[in-house]
Amino acid sequence: MTENRIERLNKIGFEWTVKCKSEEDQWDKRYEELVSYVQKFGHARVPKRYPQNILLWSWVSAQRKYYERKQNGDLSTRITETQIELLNKVGFEWSVDDNTEVQSPVNGNTEDQWHKQYKDLASYVQEFGHAQVPRKYPLNQSLANWVRAQRNSHRMFQNGDSSLRMTDKRIELLDKIGFEWTVIGSTEDQWHKRYKDLENYVQEFGHA
Repeated sequence: MTENRIERLNKIGFEWTVKCKSEEDQWDKRYEELVSYVQKFGHARVPKRYPQNILLWSWVSAQRKYYERKQNGDLSTRITETQIELLNKVGFEWSVDDNTEVQSPVNGNTEDQWHKQYKDLASYVQEFGHAQVPRKYPLNQSLANWVRAQRNSHRMFQNGDSSLRMTDKRIELLDKIGFEWTVIGSTEDQWHKRYKDLENYVQEFGHA
């Protein structure tokens, strides 16, 4: 390469080094797409056949594989603690039953979809007396995913992030049916919480 050629290339704005899109940038792009999916459908379980974004399921599946390897001690796997935390914030499920295929969502009004899930939750509360839908709920797994997404959206909303479509009105509706925004982890803790509720009831009404 001669000085003359370098000079001529410089005159037309030739770039001698090209920045390729980093893996981190690509990850952030897919994550934003997943957040948009959660905003629309209330859960992060992207189906295999999702025509609006056929690459998103592959990315989601890869994150589960990387996470599994990390849990098994492979520190070279391509997922970081920060990325894991970000995925947890949108209700990402690290383990999904391969035999349960998530149906590809249909186009529809997001508000209508939210209210449909809300009605399902209200029915659940009527049947079981509480809104703590288990993480794995074969009768309505979509509801279980939606409930987790509401808690995550509420936490972010409380921190000033309204990007996940949580609103004061939705919070009010969920509060009306006794929705619990934080869930105590162990079964033992849950039992003691229920016992305390019963104890307070007895103090107020004189019977159990």
